[in-house]
Amino acid sequence: MLRCIIVDDCPVASANLRYLCTKSQSLSLVNTFLSPETALAFLFSNPDQVDLLFLDVEMPEINGMQFLDRLLAPPMVIFTTSNQLHAYDAFEYNAIDFLKKPISKARFEHAVEKALLLNPKNEVGENRTNMVIASIRKLNEEKRSMISILAHDLRNPLFSLQMKAANLKLHQSLNKMATDIEIAVHRIQQLTNLILKLEEDESMDLHKIMVPFALAPLINNVLKHLQLIANSKNVRINLKEQVNNASILAEPTLLEHIFENILSNAIKFSPQYGIIDVTISDNLDNTLMVRIKDSGPGIASQKMAGLFEKKKLNINSLDQGVGIGLSLSKKFADLMHIEMGVENSTIQGTTVFLKIPKYNS
Repeated sequence: MLRCIIVDDCPVASANLRYLCTKSQSLSLVNTFLSPETALAFLFSNPDQVDLLFLDVEMPEINGMQFLDRLLAPPMVIFTTSNQLHAYDAFEYNAIDFLKKPISKARFEHAVEKALLLNPKNEVGENRTNMVIASIRKLNEEKRSMISILAHDLRNPLFSLQMKAANLKLHQSLNKMATDIEIAVHRIQQLTNLILKLEEDESMDLHKIMVPFALAPLINNVLKHLQLIANSKNVRINLKEQVNNASILAEPTLLEHIFENILSNAIKFSPQYGIIDVTISDNLDNTLMVRIKDSGPGIASQKMAGLFEKKKLNINSLDQGVGIGLSLSKKFADLMHIEMGVENSTIQGTTVFLKIPKYNS
């Protein structure tokens, strides 16, 4: 029997989950929490008393992913949410399952069966071990295909946005808004098309579509896209280029979204009136070094090793763009032979760096 807790700020959704848990012969409900902060305090005090966590994604204090980031050794987790766009987040956090509200009894029981199967405390024989391995392989396959699924699913709403932008442009006062929408949609289309191309043809040589271009204008373009978000927190971004007219060889669309993801995170974790420093400098090994330092709280040393394995795909609004997540950013950086890493200060701030090969004509 699995000991479980529920963390969901919605009383109705929490009550529904509590009913399902109490009716299950495979679960023992330890506690229910409407506040994630209270749930964290309970888990810190009782680290070995919970086997399974039913965790809402969208909560006002902290979201489900931030909740897990605070736990050094989280229990098995089943995410619950009314927004299916968080499904990829669930796979990035190695969740047992992802339940879309309202949760049906059959779907709930299926998720619990998976949790029982993957419970690391089970004493299993050879047959059961093979079942676990098969289940893990299936989850990995689902995770790998999720990028393509999301990219395909984005095409219809993007087309709809294009049509709405065209209608807006007929009105003089709304022309700039329509143009901004068109630019945002075009950028998302570029990224989704490229990701689809890479996912559909795993043997594709990314270097064949890499081109030489100047780095600073690309970063300036990203800063322009993110200025509204930075302004909302009164965060100042300083760009300091210590080299002149330096060119690199990369795929511009991917690199732009890599920078957008890193800078979005920097803005997110910087406090009100914080400062983000972006520095471009020259290395002796024919590379350019870009360092992006935020003024946030830093990252716990225990979490540094898995930093590029757990971050997520966020598709929340056009204002925020479409971040491809640190894990995907690292993957695409590696494909372009760009070294991506992190330097940390637990006192204040995290620095993400990219070491990019220069282009020599």
